[in-house]
Amino acid sequence: MRRQELTVLSTIVIVSLFLPATVRAVGGDMGVGTEPLTDGSEAYPYLIEDLADFDTFAGDPAYWAAGVHTKLTTDIDLSGRTYTTAVIAPDTDDISNGFQGTQFTGVFDGGGCTITNLTITAPAKDFIGLFGYIVPGGHIKNLDVINVNVQGDYGAGGLAGINYGTISSCSANGAVIGTGQFATVGGLAGYNNGNVSSCYASGSVNGNWFIGGLVGYNDNNGNVLACYASGVITGTDAGTTVGGLVGGNNSNVTNCYASGSVNSGKFVGGLLGDNYGSVSNCYASGTVSGILYVGGLVGSNPGSFSTCFWDTQMSGTTVGVGDRTATGMIGKTTAEMMAQSTFTGWDFSTPIWVIEEGVSYPHLWWEIVPGPMDLVVELAENMNGLELPAGIENGLQVKLDGALKALEDDNENNDGAAINSLQAFINAVNAQRGKAIFEEDADSLIATARQIIDMLSNQ
Repeated sequence: MRRQELTVLSTIVIVSLFLPATVRAVGGDMGVGTEPLTDGSEAYPYLIEDLADFDTFAGDPAYWAAGVHTKLTTDIDLSGRTYTTAVIAPDTDDISNGFQGTQFTGVFDGGGCTITNLTITAPAKDFIGLFGYIVPGGHIKNLDVINVNVQGDYGAGGLAGINYGTISSCSANGAVIGTGQFATVGGLAGYNNGNVSSCYASGSVNGNWFIGGLVGYNDNNGNVLACYASGVITGTDAGTTVGGLVGGNNSNVTNCYASGSVNSGKFVGGLLGDNYGSVSNCYASGTVSGILYVGGLVGSNPGSFSTCFWDTQMSGTTVGVGDRTATGMIGKTTAEMMAQSTFTGWDFSTPIWVIEEGVSYPHLWWEIVPGPMDLVVELAENMNGLELPAGIENGLQVKLDGALKALEDDNENNDGAAINSLQAFINAVNAQRGKAIFEEDADSLIATARQIIDMLSNQ
């Protein structure tokens, strides 16, 4: 895009920040017709209720601004479309160095919904993914992208190209291909210098620089926490650094695992390709193969490991690190990897980890998804902890009891009654918002109740 066009775009963005919410929408009302109080706040986020709303959101940087909340309320199918840049927050100048577009600084809540069949063909372009560039303050959560087909160069991922913000409770499935000389490619995110937590990626990832099942490169301030990756991870050049979870790590990886197969020329690891950072309470269980510096956990390790493990039988190697000896890691047989006693010091009580003894490897707690009843009970506990006036608390509890009673028999025909009770709860909380209930407490209660309604509506 030419410089004068960028100037016009910037002016449009600045002006649009001060326009009423209804003026912003072009082709989709972003939930204003459904919820008149919609204003982009946490309590009343903009709503993506159909493909037209999605296109409005993707095309208007005003929705990506700091403090602006948007929520997906339905599954979106992008079949039949082929994008040539990131869909949201794309780079707008292929010639200039660095990112030239509008970065994503808002909050996007996927609401547990899916975006399927995303295709991006940008073999010589950087910052490629559903989201091109996420900066501090930007947060993507509760979103699953399924059957992606993404091609890009530096910073290419199924969900995000570049992340300096936060990605939580998200997943990506499909194929991500790095086609350029400096391809930094991950199943979820190409490059991370922010926080990625409770996420997973599956499918195939390949390229020729830093290639990871979840993240291509985790830089200085990056944190990867409670995540996993599976699938087929392949380096297409002899010098490619490839890991089942992260290609190159320069920061922290904690409570994670990788189960995919990993193959490249050198610097090949079941968990990490190389590690200059700190890794703790992690394991790898997939096959690894390569020519030089091949390890069950990591190809090259100038960094540190603590209480980490790999499966010597499944990986095909008794070597944990490809280029040197190291402490903080132990190779175990498949049977030993399925025994809780192997993982000394790991948290199976809070829990962070769960295991079916003798049947499976350890899994992360969030893989066991809480049901609507669990969340209603949690909502009641949170409400009771606010120490509200007795009359108000009792009235709210009656509505939650009604939702629980409707859900107790596990009959989907009663979900409507539960939704009605939860909506009545939301209305009652709204009536006391800023009065008997602090605004931030009310917003939290409402958000949880809406989450439960969304779960019931999508069953």
